[in-house]
Amino acid sequence: MKHERIALVLGLAAGLLAVFLRLLFPGDLAENLVALGQLDRVRFYERVVAQDGWAEVVGFVFGVAGVYLAAKGRVLNYPIGIVNVLTYAYVFWHVRLYADSTLQIVYFVMLVAGWRAWLHGGPESTPLPVSRAPRRTLLWLGLAVVVFTALLTPVLTAVGGARPLIDTATAVGSLACQYLLNRKHIENWLGWMAVNVVYIPLYISRGLAATAVLYAVFLVLAVVGWREWSAKLNPEAAKV
Repeated sequence: MKHERIALVLGLAAGLLAVFLRLLFPGDLAENLVALGQLDRVRFYERVVAQDGWAEVVGFVFGVAGVYLAAKGRVLNYPIGIVNVLTYAYVFWHVRLYADSTLQIVYFVMLVAGWRAWLHGGPESTPLPVSRAPRRTLLWLGLAVVVFTALLTPVLTAVGGARPLIDTATAVGSLACQYLLNRKHIENWLGWMAVNVVYIPLYISRGLAATAVLYAVFLVLAVVGWREWSAKLNPEAAKV
């Protein structure tokens, strides 16, 4: 647990630094370093408003809080997550990641459903326990990801979406992960690890530095979530 907390703190610190540079000095690393010497000429408020950086900051903070709470098995992750997805619906639309933007609205519906499931989805309306997903469920979800990616990629290509294949595949894959999370199936964390590895370079390519760092933190938290839920699924493991 100590190492996990250190990783989380380091990830948050890196993220805050990225947010700071993203808001004040748009552009690549070299431009940011040059701009540091001209800090006195920069008006922070104007930078935030002009670049809609406030939305990325809000999404970053609520995103980390929501995923951390989910990893710890706290139902509070759902209302926190709702704020996160509504914020990022705006952010992604702004950079033409249309699948990811629309995905946030779908997430909103799924988060409301997941909130109720975690509270009353167990036997006799009790809180939902951690469990493994049936193989049939994993098979159907995998098939759905492939089919919907094939169907939606041409649509995003037609409307001028950025990186349509990757955007679609990660969006559909994320929905599959969220479904597993809503059912409290431990495999959701493996899915999030895979999706986040792809998301990080995607967001870097679209100039969303803070969001890329956020998903790097998500990757760390997915590992934390896997370990936390494994202990709950196998109580004996928590004693080791």
